[in-house]
Amino acid sequence: MNVFESLSPEVRTALTEALDLQITAQGGSARRGELRGLDEHGALVGFAVQNAPCLPIGQRVEVTLHSRLDLPNLCLPGRAILRRDNPSARLYSFCFLAGKEQLSDFVVKVLRSVESQRNAIRVPPHAAHPIEVTLTTPELAARVLAQLVDVSVGGMGVKLTLEDDSGLSEISRVRAQLSLLEEGDALDLQCTIRHRRLSGTMVHCGLEIEPRGTARIEQQTSTIQRYVLMRQREMPR
Repeated sequence: MNVFESLSPEVRTALTEALDLQITAQGGSARRGELRGLDEHGALVGFAVQNAPCLPIGQRVEVTLHSRLDLPNLCLPGRAILRRDNPSARLYSFCFLAGKEQLSDFVVKVLRSVESQRNAIRVPPHAAHPIEVTLTTPELAARVLAQLVDVSVGGMGVKLTLEDDSGLSEISRVRAQLSLLEEGDALDLQCTIRHRRLSGTMVHCGLEIEPRGTARIEQQTSTIQRYVLMRQREMPR
């Protein structure tokens, strides 16, 4: 069964967003790229110009798929079959030489994890006790302060002013720091900005927690779970 045949464009986008990809050529160093497309035949990968490999067509490589959802990596043999350069990125297409069954099993597991995160229970903070979220990133000199809208074990919604969002408009990953229960349970989470939405004079952002990039992820997830349970008990049914 070809698992890719039944995937909608939206699900394909969610799949590529849940994965990182690394290419290792024989005798060369590993290069991490942005996964642009994936099917049973191969992968389309974009590399920043300053970090792009220079591979001849036909070059054999090892393609490693890293799940951002804390699943084991998948390594497949591949070959470069197409290269295209543009001012901001170098694109390669790689065909897989083996491992189609392993790839299908891997994709199913990733999509199940994505669906589980999307269905995770989200709770808002108590209206009388708003929660501030500090967003930082190496690209910004100053911190950005946002207000928590809701939170789950998979991510959170935050809102911030148009002025503050302007500094984040070209950024996809941030570090989010907040306290849900008490100062001793402060959270420090690496997140991916999944979407932005203008609401009045504020911008709402959806942040997805990156398990691989977050230290003490099990302990911090436990803190979020305790907060979700507490708010569920407090909220009217």
